[in-house]
Amino acid sequence: MPRKRAAVATVPSTRAKKRQRTSVAEAKEDFLVSEKELKDLLQEPEFGGLEALLTEEKARYKGAAHWAPEEERLFECLFLRQELGMLPSYWLVDFRGLVVPDSLFTSSEKRPPIIASMSGKEFHASTALMRLIDLTAEVRTLVQSNKRDKVPYTIKKTIQQYITWASKDGGYQHLDYVPNLIVANINADEDADKVVNELQWRMYTLARLQRAFLRVGDNKSLWTKEMRPSPRKTRGQCLVEDFMRESRLKSDDSPASSKTKTPSKADADADSDNKPTSTTKTKDSTKASKQTPKTPSPTRARSDPQDTNDTYRRRPPVVYGLFILRTSVMLLSIDSSKPEPAQVSYHVDINLLEYQQSMWNGITIALAVCIARHELVQHLADFKPAPALDDGDPDA
Repeated sequence: MPRKRAAVATVPSTRAKKRQRTSVAEAKEDFLVSEKELKDLLQEPEFGGLEALLTEEKARYKGAAHWAPEEERLFECLFLRQELGMLPSYWLVDFRGLVVPDSLFTSSEKRPPIIASMSGKEFHASTALMRLIDLTAEVRTLVQSNKRDKVPYTIKKTIQQYITWASKDGGYQHLDYVPNLIVANINADEDADKVVNELQWRMYTLARLQRAFLRVGDNKSLWTKEMRPSPRKTRGQCLVEDFMRESRLKSDDSPASSKTKTPSKADADADSDNKPTSTTKTKDSTKASKQTPKTPSPTRARSDPQDTNDTYRRRPPVVYGLFILRTSVMLLSIDSSKPEPAQVSYHVDINLLEYQQSMWNGITIALAVCIARHELVQHLADFKPAPALDDGDPDA
């Protein structure tokens, strides 16, 4: 479906120069807004009142007091996403066909962009983001064409393509890394309690995988030779799927009981047969939902008995989840350094049927992926090179 062109502000005649980085270490630190930068932004005169609004919004979130610093930073970035310079200033020309606020391109030496290329391959980075922005129009086209069964698959495929770009751009594509972000289709036909339990169980299991990888004295390899990547699936994704499959078999009394099936393509197809449930509309696209997000109340799960006593090589990170329910994507997070049942935080519901929100839908998904990428890039030394693929006999 062709994207409708709209009038935009006049583009400066002189193209902004790309920032030159002097070292790999500097490149790794460039792509996350610091707490000081956020405070400085809130204190600027033109943004008067935002700090009070942010404080009020945090107070309305029941679980805010238990957030890890990374979770609080994500919440602040979502709340301030129209005021923050999310994108490189020299990307403005690439997005001239969209109605985009100029503030998105106000990154500078002092405030580097959050969504940007670490490898310097700007075209690949902007193209990957554009695919996410176009996802809203693609979902609406499928729904209007009575092809709802394809919607969850299309959403997951597009998000996964962006995650694949992030792994290439971050330099860990060919490493045996442990993912800190999961994308999954959830069967929305189940009742609300089962859906919440399934979301919690997946987040708990991903957090448990991080602790297993970082546990001191546990030298057992998490990877097997059978974990063969494909164009649609990395070894990291294979690792997560295998770990969750084993955990589901072991956890008879986990939040996701035997009655809750592992999401599959068949489940995703079934999800799209019914009319999508309506989601909360955001009057102002620059801020998170004005309604207090409902954090799923922690359900006691069978935790790893070693979690409470073991030590780790470093603090287990915050992990993120992008869960697809029909035409919506939910962004969740959990601090994997905390034992179960830890709090699973709900941040935002991305409604891909809102045609006026296509830009912000794409930006929100990209923000979560880039924050997860930043954490992985900081710890590249923890990951070993993945085994070379055996392409087999080309003449066979």
